[in-house]
Amino acid sequence: MLNFKVDPTLKDYFRDKVHFADFLNGIYFSGQQVLLPEHLSVVDTDMSTVVEGKKGTVSFNRNRDVIMKDNQNGIYVLNAIENQKAIDYTMPVRVFVYDALMYNQQLKQLKKKKGRNKLKLEPVMTSVSYYGERSWSGPRCLSDMMKIPKEYKGMINDWDARIIDIKD
Repeated sequence: MLNFKVDPTLKDYFRDKVHFADFLNGIYFSGQQVLLPEHLSVVDTDMSTVVEGKKGTVSFNRNRDVIMKDNQNGIYVLNAIENQKAIDYTMPVRVFVYDALMYNQQLKQLKKKKGRNKLKLEPVMTSVSYYGERSWSGPRCLSDMMKIPKEYKGMINDWDARIIDIKD
């Protein structure tokens, strides 16, 4: 009898640059070979960071499943894959927080190196690989979690969680 858990197995699978590139090329670029394995580098999945504000300091301790940096002719994009077994109705907010933590880490590093006037962030893209038994029925973006007055439609910042139901 096989004894394995799906989430660690998927993490291991997507740590392979060929698998990672194939998956994201399929969902982002309709199968075109935009992400090339030889242009990918593995990134630390620890998103722990400290956010300083006027009312104090807050620390966050989060880990992503898999992150790789893609080099597109000297311009870098951070791509992350989150594996999800259960339908999580907070998924768009979780993805938003994960991405915000990555941007916060970048800001802290850039401020140390270049000062505040030359900050250039690397884009962050996250996809959720949902492998649960039922079809995904949860929200896919922040606006799916809100009642928005018609006057504000299209004006509210939205966050697409890019949830891919692998059964589809």
